[in-house]
Parts: sequence; structure tokens; C-alpha cells
Amino acid sequence: MNWIVFALGAALLSSLAAIVNKEVLFKEHSTEFSATFALVIVLISLPMLPFVEFNLSLKIWFLIFSTAVFSAIGFLVIIKALRHMDISIVSPLRNFGPAILLIVAFFSLGEKIDPLQIFGILMLIFGAYVLEIDFKKHDIFEPLKHIWKSKYIHLIFISMISYAISSVLGKYTLNFVNPSTLVFFEQIFVAVLFFVLLIVEFDGFHGVKHGIKKFGWLIVLAAVLTISYRLLQAEAMSIASVSLVIPIKRLDTLFSTLIGGKILKERGIKIRVLACVIMLLGATFIVIG
Repeated sequence: MNWIVFALGAALLSSLAAIVNKEVLFKEHSTEFSATFALVIVLISLPMLPFVEFNLSLKIWFLIFSTAVFSAIGFLVIIKALRHMDISIVSPLRNFGPAILLIVAFFSLGEKIDPLQIFGILMLIFGAYVLEIDFKKHDIFEPLKHIWKSKYIHLIFISMISYAISSVLGKYTLNFVNPSTLVFFEQIFVAVLFFVLLIVEFDGFHGVKHGIKKFGWLIVLAAVLTISYRLLQAEAMSIASVSLVIPIKRLDTLFSTLIGGKILKERGIKIRVLACVIMLLGATFIVIG
């Protein structure tokens, strides 16, 4: 049962990475953080070079670049949401990821949606309702109104849609290249995209210098945790099926909500943990289905 250890390890490290990211984002701008983080990820990924293929067709380069574009969008907007919202709100909502991926796969790959997955989607919606409940207000539609109006909740969903498209493109690209090639060049393209955005938005690299000088060790820690949880997840998936590994890996949303919420002294942790558990079950039904 080593895969359970790997999957739980991935969940714990992923939640720690999210908490470290939130700590940095209290004082660092989203774009500056994203560019610095992407650069550190590329540097840490250099040991993958011996396994990377370089003789790729124009089609493959385009697929990898397209995957990177949607990954970059997904990362940037979730970071923007995390900067302005409690981690105990952002983390439970991330459980919508499997539902959005399911819908994207339904339209792009023709995958079917079964009754268990529909039930999982309904549980996610109910969990989101519980997450946004304000007991001081007596309007039963208030949680839905808040979700509809919240700019940052919209960003979370944009992030999940972007990641879902990136996942579908990445899955297709792996028919032609090995995982190391896809991941390595995707990270490079993501870093380049963020640096271009940084130049356009801030007219220079001052933000990266500031980020490295003031938060360098925290950003490196977040990058190491990110690479480590991805490796543990890959190891778990090499032993057991995706339908077993992903539900356990998704415990990171619960860990982030509980541990992150406590460390950062966020309010309403009990109801947010309950909402996260409901949404986690919904996401699990979707994956199992």
C-alpha cells in the first residue's frame, strides 16, 4: 500500500505549498510572485534535462506552448484569488476542478457523464452553498448571490477551466512525447510568458529582484514543495489507478482549509471545513464515476 503513503504525502506537501504561497502573497504582487516562482521551478527542473527530447515537430512545439498558455492563465488567476481571499475559502472551491475537467472532456473528448458524477456535481454545488453561508443574514439565496457577484470566486473558476483545458491538451501531447519533455518545456514557456507579462505590466524586473531579496527562501520553499508533491503524486499514480490516487491527493484542500485557516487565524473555520468535506466527497464521486 505504498501508493497511499505517496498520495497522502503529495496532499500534505501540496497544502503546505499553498500555505507558503499565501504567506508570501500578503506582501508580494501576484504577477511578480508568479514570474519569480516560475523561474525557480525551471531551475529546480534542470535535473530532468537528460530525459528531455529536443527534436520535436512544429506541431508538438505548438501543443506544448498551448498547454503552457492555459497553465499560466490558471496559475496566475488562482494566485490573484488567493492573494485577496482566505485560503479556507479558496481551497474548498478548488474541488470543483474534477467537475470542470469532466465537462471540458465531455465536449472535447466525448467522455460520458454517469449518474454518480452528476450526484458529485450536485454535492459540489451544495458544498459551495454551505461555504458561503452567512448566519447573520436570513436570505437563503445570499450564498448564491455572493458566488455570482464575487470577482475572485470567478477567478477561481477561470483558473479551473484553464487548468482543465491544459490537462486535456497535455494528455493529448503525451501521445507524442514523454512526461519529462512536456513538463520541462511547459515550465520554460510558462516562465517566459510571466516575464513578458511582468515587463508589460511593470516595465522591468524590479519586482523579481524585490521578490527574491525579500521572499526568496519562501518562494524556493514553495517551489520545492510543489515539485516534491508532483513527484509523489506521479509515483502514486504509477502504482495505483488515478481513481484511487486523486481522491486522496485532493485531501490537500482539506489540509489547506484546516491547517492554513488555523495558522492564518481565519474566521469560520468549522463551517468551512464542513463545506470542504462535502465538496471533497463530491469531487471523489466524480473521479470514481
